[in-house]
Amino acid sequence: QGMKTLKVTLQRKKINLEDEAAQISYIHREVGGKKTKIGILNLPSFYYDSKSPDGRSCYKDVKRLLKEAQKEKVDALVLDLSQNGGGSLEDAVKLTGLFIKTGNIVKTQGARSSTIEVLADQDPEVNYSGPLVVLTSRASASASEILAVALRDYGRAIIVGGDHTFGKGSVQQVLPLPK
Repeated sequence: QGMKTLKVTLQRKKINLEDEAAQISYIHREVGGKKTKIGILNLPSFYYDSKSPDGRSCYKDVKRLLKEAQKEKVDALVLDLSQNGGGSLEDAVKLTGLFIKTGNIVKTQGARSSTIEVLADQDPEVNYSGPLVVLTSRASASASEILAVALRDYGRAIIVGGDHTFGKGSVQQVLPLPK
């Protein structure tokens, strides 16, 4: 069988941040005979505009959406990370801090260094203290895994989803490729 050459042309497309930004919607359900209002906060990525100190970030957007959810008087919140492949680790740590008082979130170590850096939330303000479910899937990776596990470990959330996540948030090792 002969080999065939296939020519493919790729074209970069600008991604509209609004399509990838955090969004919240509300649903009503009856639970135990009581009407319940649930906020569904969808976070498709951990985005951060590093070009501007006042730039947009998922942390700022989620903080704003949590204030909105409180004004809407939600009884519970679902944080949807099911399609979140990760992004800004700094924002993941800050986002965790929106739900806990203070504490360590993750530790990192460089590939060529023995220096371990602990990233922690040191702000005692809790922006949402009500019932919280974090939705994950096999597509949830990296920063989303770190956020989900930290919220679980601090007893702040129940994790719901597939049998596992992508796995990038637990161990990531950089190895040189042979030339």
